[in-house]
Amino acid sequence: MPRHPNRHKGATRLALQIVFAVGLSLSAIVYAVVNRESPNRAERIQPKPAFAQVRVTNPETYGKINPDRLLQHAEVLVDQSDFVGAALFALEILAYDSGELSSKAMAILRQANANRRERLTLADHYASVRFAGFSQDERRILTTSSDRTARLWDARTGNMVAELLGHKAEVWNGAHSPSGQQIATASFDGTVRLWNAETGNNTHILSGHDDKVAAVTYNHDGRLLASAGYDGTVRIWDTNTGRAQALLTGHTGKVVSVQFAPANNRLLSASHNGTIQLWDTVGATRLSVLRGHQAAVLSARFSPDGRSI
Repeated sequence: MPRHPNRHKGATRLALQIVFAVGLSLSAIVYAVVNRESPNRAERIQPKPAFAQVRVTNPETYGKINPDRLLQHAEVLVDQSDFVGAALFALEILAYDSGELSSKAMAILRQANANRRERLTLADHYASVRFAGFSQDERRILTTSSDRTARLWDARTGNMVAELLGHKAEVWNGAHSPSGQQIATASFDGTVRLWNAETGNNTHILSGHDDKVAAVTYNHDGRLLASAGYDGTVRIWDTNTGRAQALLTGHTGKVVSVQFAPANNRLLSASHNGTIQLWDTVGATRLSVLRGHQAAVLSARFSPDGRSI
């Protein structure tokens, strides 16, 4: 009989495919057994918190989620005002429990939802909002914008109290005085302006920077104001008269952040030159230069007790 080479080739190909499939299946089984307890790639990239890695050692629940533990963590997060995290734990509880814990999880979800709702929308600016901050009594909100205005709002109703007009360029930053009676704004027009917080009237224009002004901050009693400029300087002003009190030089780049210490007149400044500098504003002297960042420092802040930066 004549031979059929194509038939033999087809049989050989089929046999090889079967052997390959069996080998692949065995490899998958061995891999699954060896890596049964290993984290997957996503878990290796983003490790879970320590409490989420704890396994339940009870043989009946080994390898399973413990809803009681989830509820404990959700309640802790609620106490910490982390309602998004609490909601995620609550949703996980609902997937594993349909009894009493589920009702508690639903209560946490309702609480999380209530606390994530937007209370007010302050929407009268017609360009980017660059700053928003509460007054110390939390009655007013100050916003500054690229539309060259600053606006003062009632924090309870969202109604605009005053529109602060006068700057010739973007208003980049602002601050309430500790008493809440005065407002300061910093603008890319190179000036700082002081305003009456009740009437919105511009009381002083502080000129002296040779470039854009990026930030302003009051000292603890509101008598002094510091401003940070792209000209590499920090300037100190008397808030009653608007007169310059001191000029702090030493940064070799744009200064974009300033803050007074909580209870004295020491001042922090942060710059694009990668440094933070600590100043004594009474003597207008530099106390120290903090180095270590490899690029621009955009913000520097004292801790509430003033001991750390």
